[in-house]
Amino acid sequence: MELEAAIVALNTLTRSCKIKIYSDSEYLVKGMTLWIDGWASKNWIVRYGELRNSDLWRELYRLNRIHDITWIHVRGHSDNEFNNICDSLAREAIRNRNGIDIRIS
Repeated sequence: MELEAAIVALNTLTRSCKIKIYSDSEYLVKGMTLWIDGWASKNWIVRYGELRNSDLWRELYRLNRIHDITWIHVRGHSDNEFNNICDSLAREAIRNRNGIDIRIS
């Protein structure tokens, strides 16, 4: 979901922008800052075959070349005010969509 959230957010931009994306997903941030160029250079193939979620990583790679993005990791479920707000909004959206309450741990 973190990959999709970043894609949706970036696709809302109507022109090239310089932005910061904060995420509690270490996978997303390390993927975009450490691993993506290697994956792309190997045509999205890794030891076990095609990279999982390669369609999402390809789209993030494309968007990352359009925008000047700084990817920042924040600890999830801690004292980061904005991360806590995002978690609350995500729970509310799911509740409104499904009519249920969930707990994110």
